[in-house]
Amino acid sequence: MSNNLNEKSAPSPPYAGQDAAAAGNQYRAEIFARCARGEHQVGRKYGTFGVIMALACFPIGLICLFTDSQKVCSQCGVTIDDSKK
Repeated sequence: MSNNLNEKSAPSPPYAGQDAAAAGNQYRAEIFARCARGEHQVGRKYGTFGVIMALACFPIGLICLFTDSQKVCSQCGVTIDDSKK
């Protein structure tokens, strides 16, 4: 009896046959191409003043925290403006 699991080959990585530097450059180019198409990975970056005010004046200081924030792409670092809609 042969075992079918042993006969199957393992799936190859997406950048098989390339050295690490070439694979890294290709991956980075794909990430920046997504950002160029507008498919950003959006995150928030909070300012120092907002964080200090949120801690010092707790419930009311949260207003300062949320007004002192920016939307930033975590992949390319571009600040995303909400007023362009």
